[in-house]
Amino acid sequence: MFLRSARVVLPCLVIFALSHSRPVFAQSDRPLQLGAGYQFLHESVERGGQSFPVGAYAGVERVLTADQIKAWSWMGQFEASFHSDSGITDQLYTVLGGIRLASSSHARWTPSGFGLVGLATERASCEEFCAGGKSGIAAQGGFAMSTRINPSTLVDITFKATKLRIDGSGVFNVAVAGGVRFNLGR
Repeated sequence: MFLRSARVVLPCLVIFALSHSRPVFAQSDRPLQLGAGYQFLHESVERGGQSFPVGAYAGVERVLTADQIKAWSWMGQFEASFHSDSGITDQLYTVLGGIRLASSSHARWTPSGFGLVGLATERASCEEFCAGGKSGIAAQGGFAMSTRINPSTLVDITFKATKLRIDGSGVFNVAVAGGVRFNLGR
């Protein structure tokens, strides 16, 4: 059910972003940005936890307002993380949306912070008996440092903390991610 919802929500976000009445992207000072990257996630469970060494994210972002000091953006993000051990594969998927506040300075590294909310699904796959999948809500906060490779490409290093509420229990995870963002209008 969650994957069906994600398949509907993500395209709706992209369609909304593309159809929003603005100047043509090539003429805009606030282009749509698409990003993707790798993430390493650690999930904390009862003073222990497990690491999800295989992970990826994809996102879309657009600046709403900007001045000499700061820029406010809306963003949507899909994350997937995987862990495999002793014939059991755990998967964690999140679809999130929210805002980012970034510095407008032209420094070599630009800081930003973001807050996102959305849906999460945790699944287990195995050869014999597995618990299946559980869905719930997620809230994420994070900090990123970005540097510009050229006028249309940025590299991000991101630290994220996510609180998941799945099946009545709370799970906390942290992630370190690295990726690229492309300005589609430059």
